[in-house]
Amino acid sequence: MLNEQEYNVVYAGAIKIGFDEKAVKEAFIAQMKIPKKHVDQLFTGKRLTLKKNLTKPQAENWKKKLLLIGAETVIIPTVDVKKTVVENSKSQMLNASSKNLEDKQSSSFDSEQYDGEIDERIKKAKAMIALQRLEQSSNKKDSSSPMKKVFVFTGALVLLLSILYFYGLSIS
Repeated sequence: MLNEQEYNVVYAGAIKIGFDEKAVKEAFIAQMKIPKKHVDQLFTGKRLTLKKNLTKPQAENWKKKLLLIGAETVIIPTVDVKKTVVENSKSQMLNASSKNLEDKQSSSFDSEQYDGEIDERIKKAKAMIALQRLEQSSNKKDSSSPMKKVFVFTGALVLLLSILYFYGLSIS
């Protein structure tokens, strides 16, 4: 993998729409061989690297596998500090006569912008998680709500009829 960009597969707890958190956790345990005690840590909303130093095809393959079990992941290029320092020093020595130092610094990797993009993706993942949990809780409330209304209405009707019945008996 010399001179080839490497990638990490990162997960922040986002669940694909249509999947249940419990099912995704079970899939992590069964298919990804993650110990049961560590699975809950995946769903905290914090950024966790699941696979490190992969080629682009390997990272894409893992992303597809994880998407099939309902886990929304992000592929992030790795930045190897040692490798970057060596490459930068070589390029500085080769280009010292043709470029000045300011040009090199302006063309270097902007880690702050990259971190900002990652943070935005994490915020979106957290928002998706919150939205999914809200939808799940509202679906549970909505499914039980009509039944509650029927029972309350039936109870009120029985109470009203029994009051009328007893009131009718006491008059005569």
